[in-house]
Amino acid sequence: MNTIIIIFTYAFDLFLILTFFNNVLQRRREHVSHYAFYASYCIMEAILFANETLTASLSGNHKFILATSVSLLTSYALTFLYQTSMRHRLFSVLIFQALAVLGETIFTMLMEMIRPSIFIISDASLAIMMNLGSKIVLFFLTLIVSFFGNRKLFGQNPNYHIFILTTPLVSLVTMLLVPIEDIMTGNNQTFFLCLYIALSLLNILNHWMINKSFQQEQALHRLRQMEMQIAYQKEKYVQLGAAYKTNRRLIHDTKKHYFILQEHLKRQEYTELCQYLQLAMKDIEDTYTEINTGNLVIGAFVSNFKNIAETNGISFSPTLKIDANRIPINDYDLCVILGNLLDNSFNACRKNAAGHNYIALTISVNENDIFYIHIENTYDPAEECASRPKTDFLKHGYGMDNIETIVEKNHGFLKHKFGSTFSMDIVIPIIDVKKRLHPPVKNSLI
Repeated sequence: MNTIIIIFTYAFDLFLILTFFNNVLQRRREHVSHYAFYASYCIMEAILFANETLTASLSGNHKFILATSVSLLTSYALTFLYQTSMRHRLFSVLIFQALAVLGETIFTMLMEMIRPSIFIISDASLAIMMNLGSKIVLFFLTLIVSFFGNRKLFGQNPNYHIFILTTPLVSLVTMLLVPIEDIMTGNNQTFFLCLYIALSLLNILNHWMINKSFQQEQALHRLRQMEMQIAYQKEKYVQLGAAYKTNRRLIHDTKKHYFILQEHLKRQEYTELCQYLQLAMKDIEDTYTEINTGNLVIGAFVSNFKNIAETNGISFSPTLKIDANRIPINDYDLCVILGNLLDNSFNACRKNAAGHNYIALTISVNENDIFYIHIENTYDPAEECASRPKTDFLKHGYGMDNIETIVEKNHGFLKHKFGSTFSMDIVIPIIDVKKRLHPPVKNSLI
């Protein structure tokens, strides 16, 4: 029985530090296999067990210092399973050790307040119960810290956090209120030990099940987003295809225009020539892609959107200062970013019944090797708040998730601002040396 309990307490330790590091450090190294990853945690627990066994005969202070040192070193070694900075590694290890001490202190204080009589008991079973109780408090603290340290967890549905925090809280209350003074008389000792172990096991299983459910929900959400994005991209590629066909038609019609102009000149029909020129120029203005940047996506999207904005009484002001050969992202990603930004801005203006609606778009590639997109539009704050939950308010359209993913993939960042108008800035560095004006200088040995 004692061997099983000891194994379980070390397994609970492994679960706690695994949960903490996965939530706080997050990014596991890709080249580390699952077997090597979990084996490293098991080796750490084996080292801690061996250290505790070997130092059992040492005095209190020496034992505490040695145990703490080994715990810090093994925990720090585990952080190398994750891809993060040195400062983040040290900070995470120290925080976890501090939480472990805090958890033990809190549970001991609560026991002293509620059941002070148990501390006169000198029994190994009491030490096991205190150890498991401290770990429940540590688990609760770990979840709280993970909530603030993990952006993905921070933005989740409140129900997720309520469910995942309820079990350690209920377990803690139960542990504090059960009459464990019966250990003094030897009554129900096995029952209380099993109860503490069962509560600890319940926390592990509950956390695992909720996380599995949460991961499945995320997978379904990503699938729905992909389906919407595929449908959206089909629509945008149809628009690009229409722009391309328009250009092809323009080239074909231009040949016809030149032929007719030539005939009028030969016949010296200057009045008819002027009339035909006026008609031809109007036809070109109606069909020609006004925005010509050398990039089909930008030209087609901005030109098409300008027509849509004018039709709906929205002022649209594009400012384009780009070199098509230096754009650091591919046409597909650019299509997603521009399409979603322009659609979201148009929808926001269309819902804003009050005042003059406008959209200002800036796309530039500057001398500092930065690709920059800025968009600003009017919107109705009351409409935005009413149409979306507060947690989704900053999304400004379902496509924002896709924009954020593409920007992060290309090592950029974005920021948005809600005020009298909505604005968003996207900055993506030009990393490809062939597209940079200022390539990195290689250090040469003298």
